[in-house]
Amino acid sequence: MIEKIDINFSFGKLLRNLDDILNEDLSIKANDFAAFARSTITEGKLRPLKKSTIKARRSGAGGKPRTGSTTPLHHTGRLLTSIKPVKDGVRLLEYGWHHDQGFVNHASGKKVAPRPFLFTRGDNLPPKLKQRYLAMEKRLYKRLNRALRK
Repeated sequence: MIEKIDINFSFGKLLRNLDDILNEDLSIKANDFAAFARSTITEGKLRPLKKSTIKARRSGAGGKPRTGSTTPLHHTGRLLTSIKPVKDGVRLLEYGWHHDQGFVNHASGKKVAPRPFLFTRGDNLPPKLKQRYLAMEKRLYKRLNRALRK
């Protein structure tokens, strides 16, 4: 027969600290997510521009400013500067989501292939980001276990 049970954890302590732990984890992940999205654009690790797009950029077609930039998604820099971590995740201009997922060009009706610069699925994470996220996950578990102890 069991005479005594020692409890070495406290759900109350975990409950008191849970919001802080999760908010900090979300904040760190949002900052990393935004930084990696911006670096993917600036480093030009995306599908290259077509010759017609480069020509249109140089001539300033469509009322957009002229530029010699051949970096995809970096014509004016508006998209790049709009990628910011916020309380619930990351915020960016809407057309960034369209480019990440692919869309139909409203002028030509042609389907534009996606340029995935947002890492929204686990299978498209670059190795550096995957390693960093695994380390963050391990850190989160450690903090949760520490908060659970009496």
